Amino acid sequence: MKRGGFLKRRRPIRKSRRIFGRGVTNKQLDDACRALVFARDGYRCLRCGATSHLQWCHVYSRRFISVRWNPDNSFTGCAGCHLWWHHRPIDSAAWWLSVRGEARVTMLRHLMQDARKVDRGLTLLWLQQELKRYQRESPEGSDLRARSG
Repeated sequence: MKRGGFLKRRRPIRKSRRIFGRGVTNKQLDDACRALVFARDGYRCLRCGATSHLQWCHVYSRRFISVRWNPDNSFTGCAGCHLWWHHRPIDSAAWWLSVRGEARVTMLRHLMQDARKVDRGLTLLWLQQELKRYQRESPEGSDLRARSG
């Protein structure tokens, strides 16, 4: 056997026996959560109210899988406010606390530290159902500031 060379396979690689294909991807979950957050926030920046250059902003980094697709961990922000969020962390933390309230922020902090595995299929289904609910309640979106507290 040669070192560093490629070996020829004697048998072909077997295809996966999964019935449902490859499963739910991060991109599918990201797209569903982004759509839900935009609809929840009324397709406006939560901080300044702008309607252009909107971005999906996370409070805790997307690397924390336990809260990556939790709508309470994200908000709609324009490009300028998203930049402000990252460059002024003390001010942005105080702003987030005033928008969301102490109870939700504490709950999110505890969820972030949870290391359990996420059921991707169930999460995607839940995000899609919540999006439909928001679209039924108000087709043009809703204002989070009026409901926070």
